[in-house]
Amino acid sequence: MRSRFSCRAASLALTIFAGLSLSAGCGGGGGSTPSMNVTFTRIADKSMSEFAAVDRFDLPSINGAGTAAFQVDVTFTNFLAGAIYKGSGGAVTKIADPTAGALGGVDDHVTINDAGTVAFHASDVTSIFTGSGGALTLVANTSQVPGGLAPIGAPAINAVGAVAFAGTNAAVPPTDTRLFLKSDAGITTLQQTQAGGFASLGNVAMNDSGVVAFQGMKTDASQGVYVRSAAGVVSVIADINTPGRNGFSFGNPVINSGGMVALRAIKNSQVSSQAILVGSGGAPTTVADTTSVASPFVSFGEPSINDNGSVAFLGLERDGTKGVFVLFPGASTPVPIVKVGDAMFGSSVVQLDFGRNALNNANQLAFIYALQDGSIGIAVANVQR
Repeated sequence: MRSRFSCRAASLALTIFAGLSLSAGCGGGGGSTPSMNVTFTRIADKSMSEFAAVDRFDLPSINGAGTAAFQVDVTFTNFLAGAIYKGSGGAVTKIADPTAGALGGVDDHVTINDAGTVAFHASDVTSIFTGSGGALTLVANTSQVPGGLAPIGAPAINAVGAVAFAGTNAAVPPTDTRLFLKSDAGITTLQQTQAGGFASLGNVAMNDSGVVAFQGMKTDASQGVYVRSAAGVVSVIADINTPGRNGFSFGNPVINSGGMVALRAIKNSQVSSQAILVGSGGAPTTVADTTSVASPFVSFGEPSINDNGSVAFLGLERDGTKGVFVLFPGASTPVPIVKVGDAMFGSSVVQLDFGRNALNNANQLAFIYALQDGSIGIAVANVQR
């Protein structure tokens, strides 16, 4: 099912996106205003029989073909009990159902590559799996990972099916955290806490060239986002030495084919001071922040980036309105794609959520919606410029 918004007709814009100005919805920022047409495709909804018992949809990822992958929770009080699906409109495909097998809980962020293979972390059995709708493939578990470390967090999968992930030991706090790559050659270690002055390592992102972006905490307790080249060279994307970012924490990264990394930064002592940053080494560029006088934002979700350099993120505006925004290449101002209060699927949006790996090169964005009529689900916004 599709809902349409066209910036080519002001009357239609005012009807479909009530309360959203034409300039805000279609502006390119800093130049002429391009035409932009947005349609919405419903991927999953509680009205579908597969999801009638679902209490929560978790943040979706999207691949280059416009297929979204996502987890659902069947009990709101247990976020790890659910199943994983993928779909592009119409019938959905079940990837994994922990309630019917020995997987146990599934972490809530899944990733999907252009071949339609979904990677996820099964936390109860401390294992990484991939699947595309048939039998699951075990990527790694504690008995296979070097050092006997347990896989943790959300894995990353690229176009050739290589999977990057973090692993840690059972000590509290962990004393050994490493980053691993599973490929046809087996499991190899990419980074260790003992190397580069790291005390711990966090979630990863990986592009098709095998360049890996990751969170890391140094032995001095400072935290940052780093990138490891395919040759093994580690460089800083953002840390406390980044101009204007001393005292900040840095969120889960995403990376595109050109090695450009996007992330969220939040000041530890003042959470109202936030920014979306992009960079590949050297001083990162600020996509949006909450401290500029002209900024309409008070907070952000974690961003997505595509190979064209477009950066998308969830933003909360000063008037209390939440929306999904994109900064397109060559523009200076992010534009809203969908906002709370907009019309969608015969009702109006009352809640939105959007996260990492949810923007593809065709400018399709996967997000969670809740509507005034009680519908909740996953949709894809198809943006044509």
